[in-house]
Amino acid sequence: MAGDVEVRGFALMLAVRVAYLAFLLWLFTPEAYLQELGITYYPFKYWAVAGPAWLTLALVWGYWVYEGLNMTRVPPLSDSRNLADARCKSAEHVGLRGYTQPTTHAIPPLCHIPPDVPAVAMLDTWRRWRQQQQQQQQPGIRMKRAELSALLAEVDHDGSGKVEYPEFLEIMTVTLQRLSEEKGSEKNEGHAHPAPPHRRAAAATARAYRLALWGDACGGTGATAPDVAALLVVNIINAH
Repeated sequence: MAGDVEVRGFALMLAVRVAYLAFLLWLFTPEAYLQELGITYYPFKYWAVAGPAWLTLALVWGYWVYEGLNMTRVPPLSDSRNLADARCKSAEHVGLRGYTQPTTHAIPPLCHIPPDVPAVAMLDTWRRWRQQQQQQQQPGIRMKRAELSALLAEVDHDGSGKVEYPEFLEIMTVTLQRLSEEKGSEKNEGHAHPAPPHRRAAAATARAYRLALWGDACGGTGATAPDVAALLVVNIINAH
């Protein structure tokens, strides 16, 4: 069974359509033909144009008045009401212990979340993503300026203030050895065990290659590509 609202809505729809059809008949039927039919009581055709025009003007004027009232009710930018809402419902106001606390209800009650909560979540996510991107774009060992200066002073044997090719290889070797020692200390933290034999052998091999390359560079012959590759492989094995 249809309710009263459905019946009234259907009747109103039919009435509007009948009224619109009568308006069109009155608008397009000539007055002489209406008088021949015996219809003499009807509005002037002037209202066929004036009525819609006045209705359009009334709607436009109403929109302007509505917009003007809204503009007058908006507080200025210096007003504190722009930042605080008197009708705001906090978590405590609706019975919650907090914004991050679990509830016994499947759907928690509606409340307003302060702007700092989503801002912190979004900014933290963005910062973590930026850190991951920077770590991917800048791989390698990160050293402080003081550590780098000390390392350069250690390998700068001629005191020229410039890093030569053998000194560059020595920097790589020393850095990888220190990295290996740090990893070994982290794994054996709290235990005074010596390094495994293969680690000691790899470190000795790395030092031997470093001295050999340094001697070749000082003798004028220079280090060859296989020597450099062997040095890198040995130091990488030592680091891992």
